[in-house]
Amino acid sequence: MLISELRSAKANAAGSPYYKRQSKPQSYTTLLRNPIYRSAIQDRFAKRNEVAIQTSKDDLEELHWELTRLQAENNLLVNKIAQFDAANFPSPESVLEDQSVVKLQRQVMVLLKAYKGVRLSCRGVVDERYDDELNSNALGLFGIYGLIVDGAELKEINNAFKDLTDKQKSELENALSKLR
Repeated sequence: MLISELRSAKANAAGSPYYKRQSKPQSYTTLLRNPIYRSAIQDRFAKRNEVAIQTSKDDLEELHWELTRLQAENNLLVNKIAQFDAANFPSPESVLEDQSVVKLQRQVMVLLKAYKGVRLSCRGVVDERYDDELNSNALGLFGIYGLIVDGAELKEINNAFKDLTDKQKSELENALSKLR
């Protein structure tokens, strides 16, 4: 706008190359590359900044109160978001305390206990094959009537046993020690 005003003024001067021309808006690149335009813009902004620096104590106090209000509002919003997140995403401890999870863990424990007990009781009847390089179809748990559990399911059972806590493992070992 400043450069447009300068061009309009030059359009009225008879000796100017812009005489009787309509001034067009200039692109930012043109304004910044042309040293005459750049210095005119910098001078104009320097004058505006000098005026803006001269503020009263009342203005500063008002700005300080506005800043304090905005910081307090920001803190309230942050707390509100944290409460919302806490309500929607329960902590891992509270998930473990959930009754359905505890019930499922207990059921898995009982099933593993039964599985290990049957295997120990039927040592000659049940054959457990983990690695068979010649025949991959022969992996799994076999009984006298054939395949009971295939290799992938057998690995899942072993992974479930590994995922037990130390306390649960010791309970299972204590229960199974009576069968040996």
